Amino acid sequence: TLKIVFDDVVENLKKLLKSGMIHGDLSEFNILYNDRVVFIDFSQATMTKDDNAKEYYKRDLVNVFRFFEKKGLKIEKGLKAELEKLV
Repeated sequence: TLKIVFDDVVENLKKLLKSGMIHGDLSEFNILYNDRVVFIDFSQATMTKDDNAKEYYKRDLVNVFRFFEKKGLKIEKGLKAELEKLV
């Protein structure tokens, strides 16, 4: 279901952060799903220590949330703000 895919995307975002990376260009066009979520196209990826990392991460979140909300998923209030705090 859409909720399962969204939850997988959020977990992958957290894993990237934990490894010290920001995708930098995450949107529905860079997310593949076939039994599991896979992010592709890391050409704009950056480290979390980069001066612009927070801006890129917020943009990734906006893109991901916009897509899933457009598809009709009701996302828990406060989740985006909670995720933004991770950087």
